Amino acid sequence: MEAGAKAIETSFGGLGGCPFTKVAAGNVATEDLVHGLQRTGQRLDIDLAALVSVTKDVARHFARELPGCVYKTGPIQAKVMA
Repeated sequence: MEAGAKAIETSFGGLGGCPFTKVAAGNVATEDLVHGLQRTGQRLDIDLAALVSVTKDVARHFARELPGCVYKTGPIQAKVMA
């Protein structure tokens, strides 16, 4: 983004990858990216809780853990400066 990217492709839970290779990693998890952006004060308009809820539903549907992190751990709370 700092280099000028105008779009970043993500998928909830990090679902995806490449069907043509066995070592393909998944995609960047949408909720992980949104969490990172919100921790830096960007994209506060996106409902992270809703993204996490959808990701949990999909993980249950497929009966497997997805590669994303925030849906499993929850968001890191911002430090409150006194």
